[in-house]
Amino acid sequence: MGDDTHQSHCEGKRRIAGRIAEGHRVRILSGSLEPGAKVNLERLRQDYAVSLSSQRGAIMRLSFDGLIETEEQRGDRVAPMSPGNLSEVTELRMDLQPLALRKAIRNGGLDWETNVMASLYRPNHTARDPKDQFPQVSQ
Repeated sequence: MGDDTHQSHCEGKRRIAGRIAEGHRVRILSGSLEPGAKVNLERLRQDYAVSLSSQRGAIMRLSFDGLIETEEQRGDRVAPMSPGNLSEVTELRMDLQPLALRKAIRNGGLDWETNVMASLYRPNHTARDPKDQFPQVSQ
């Protein structure tokens, strides 16, 4: 394999590992992967159709970020969230969300604005009483 081909191959693997890491980062931070949950490499392989080396690269990135912990003979797990971590993450989100909103408003077009308005409209026109959402079925 020539130098250019090898470099291109390595860059491709890094991009794939980055894509996997970002997908898992979203799952971890959203809570769909709970603290302490085992990282299932077979599921990663199925979800992303990638090699073991790309999976390991993604796990290493998440481990470096403190989102994954590796235990010898036990594998990789989602790192636990301490009250201090939660407070830090919450504070960071509170700092970043207004910035993200300003940027979204500045860069959003008509489609974006339409989606925002629709997301505001929907909750205001949704039944608030659970009985209204699930009518009784006569038996």
